[in-house]
Parts: sequence; structure tokens; C-alpha cells
Amino acid sequence: MASNASLSSVDSVPSVATRMSGEKTLGETQKKRKEIERLREELKRHEEEFKALKMKYAAATSRAASLEKEAMGLRASESGKMKVVAEKSENDDRLIEALKGEIAKYKKPAVASVSASMDVRLLMSNRR
Repeated sequence: MASNASLSSVDSVPSVATRMSGEKTLGETQKKRKEIERLREELKRHEEEFKALKMKYAAATSRAASLEKEAMGLRASESGKMKVVAEKSENDDRLIEALKGEIAKYKKPAVASVSASMDVRLLMSNRR
């Protein structure tokens, strides 16, 4: 029976092959753990990068909306200014026409008086 007991104790000692496969499994497990840890760190980095990009996108969207609103205000303001300039131009044109009419009105009598004074001079010079 002693030999059976020694055999059972021998059976409980792992063989070299079993130990090697256990070490191999342990090595693979450690490699997998390292890989998982690396992937977790990479995931964390990507999540942080995503969060930063999301904030930049929100800021850019807000800025674009603000600029569009400002541009629309400027267009409306410029349109109003252009309308005022056009009205002023029309008023100026009417005033210029009125002044030309006034000038023409005063030119006709002046021309007549100049020609009348010339006629008087001619008559006077003919009498001498």
C-alpha cells in the first residue's frame, strides 16, 4: 500500500508539461491583461479627445450662429443706409433741377437787359 500512496503523491505533483502549459497560460493572461489595460487607456484618451472636439464643435456652431445674426443685422443696416442715400440722391437731383430753372429764369432777363443796353449804346454811338 505504501507504493499506492507514493503513486498518489506523484500524481498530485504536476508534470513538467502541465507546469509549462500553466506558465504559458499565465504568460498569455498577463499579456491579455496588459493589452486590456493599454486598450482602456487608449479608450480613455479617445473619450477625452471626443469630449474636447465636441466642445470645440459647440463653440464653432455658436460662433457661426452669432456671425450669421450679425451679418443679417449688417445687411439690414446697409440696406437702410442705401435707401437713405438713394432718397438723398433723388432730393439732390430735384434741387439741382430747381436751381437750374431759377438760373435759367434769371439768365433770360439778364440777356435781354444786356442786349438792350447794347442797343442803347449802339444808338448812342450812331448819333454821334
